Amino acid sequence: MLKMAGFPVALIALLLLALPRLILIPLHYAPDPNEGWNAFHAIMAASRATLYPPPGALTGNNYPPLSFYAVRFIAYFTGDAIIAGRLISLFSILAASALIWRIVTNITRNKTAAGWAAILFLAYNVTLFRSYFCLNDPQWLAHAVALLGIATLFPAEPAPLTRPRIAASSFLLVAAGFVKQNLIGFPAAITLWLLITHRRHFALWLLSGAFFTLAGLLLCRLVYGASFLPDLLFSARHYSPARAIIKSLPILAALSPMVVASLRLPRQNKQAALFPIAVTVCLVTGIIQRGGIGVDINAHFETLIAASIGTGIALAAPARKRARHWLLAPFIILVPLAAAQSIAALRHLNRNLANWHSAIAHIAAVPGNVACDNLAYCYWAGKSYSADFFLYGQRFLQTGNGTALQEAVNNHSITAAELPGQPVSCQSNPLAHLFRAAAPAIFYRNKTIELAALPTPLPAASCSTGSAAPPVPRAAN
Repeated sequence: MLKMAGFPVALIALLLLALPRLILIPLHYAPDPNEGWNAFHAIMAASRATLYPPPGALTGNNYPPLSFYAVRFIAYFTGDAIIAGRLISLFSILAASALIWRIVTNITRNKTAAGWAAILFLAYNVTLFRSYFCLNDPQWLAHAVALLGIATLFPAEPAPLTRPRIAASSFLLVAAGFVKQNLIGFPAAITLWLLITHRRHFALWLLSGAFFTLAGLLLCRLVYGASFLPDLLFSARHYSPARAIIKSLPILAALSPMVVASLRLPRQNKQAALFPIAVTVCLVTGIIQRGGIGVDINAHFETLIAASIGTGIALAAPARKRARHWLLAPFIILVPLAAAQSIAALRHLNRNLANWHSAIAHIAAVPGNVACDNLAYCYWAGKSYSADFFLYGQRFLQTGNGTALQEAVNNHSITAAELPGQPVSCQSNPLAHLFRAAAPAIFYRNKTIELAALPTPLPAASCSTGSAAPPVPRAAN
């Protein structure tokens, strides 16, 4: 079933499923709030604004800096940081698929198996993980850099591991961490793999990784100040083990055929032995990460990558032919679902664009700054990044200190707020919850958002989550 002759059909199907996401690249429509957030930070990086604000500020930044500079560079040519980030994301996914093909080819010398590994990787991207396809977010850029580091360990010709390749791989994996800091599965897996199969390189791997990491952290501390590390690693976030399990199960069920194929690789091949370890470690780290509120399906991307490579290696083994059709089983459900989403997206595209353009125009007409839950509205309306609903909201839930918010409302640096069209819980979005409760008037509404005027001062109101509720933000005594 999985033969080279099936490549053209598979590629055409992938392109059709990807089409609605590709169409969105140049459009002013961004349902994911990460896109505007990343765009503002790209602009701030280029303008030498404070990229990592001090604790208690209304804005925040819990991402490493490298992706912001990449987006800003491409934005010089596109004129729009969101469009630039989408193009980088698309390029990164294609680069990741090419690197998966290269790694499997180098290990197995089987280009057909490597081709199907890359196609399966892309198939999951346009179905199960389609919300991150062409999204202005640094996650796939980080994985592309990390995969380049992994490919460095597996050259095209049979050759022993060398010190330069160990050091180069270590540098690239650390660099990937400075694009997105949640890439911990593969570094941990490679560490275990070297300890088991290449002990003479284990110390060099640890030392080079520690050196590059500490050098990067020191450089960022010098450039961005004392707030860099606390913002990056200690941003407030509600965590729930139950959420980790519940959110992870559907993803892992869909990936299970590739996971099983990867775990059954022959152990005598030292190169192939990395990927059962990687799948296991990435499964665990992905599930753990998913328990944090606001953590999305990107927590499982390392599992997808490890399982795609492992599956490609498994497909190269002649003894596994009978089990190959099971790899396609998840797509019996995933493809119709993705097709239905694609059709719905195309059907409602004009209406959604009209709503977005209308909302952007209304936000642009508001005197003063608007606090946007989805920062893409403020970005395209020419407003500033005046509040971070998620980071500030999570910090407020933990501390109850709303000094910065109260001061911003009192001195009219924020005069209105863009809120989700539907009510939200205090736990998931406390600022939207509080603003809606306090707003004296909703002066614009469509099917997705509301624009609310903010009173001065912000009055007392409850923010109930069904348990002990924190007070409405007040100035600290």
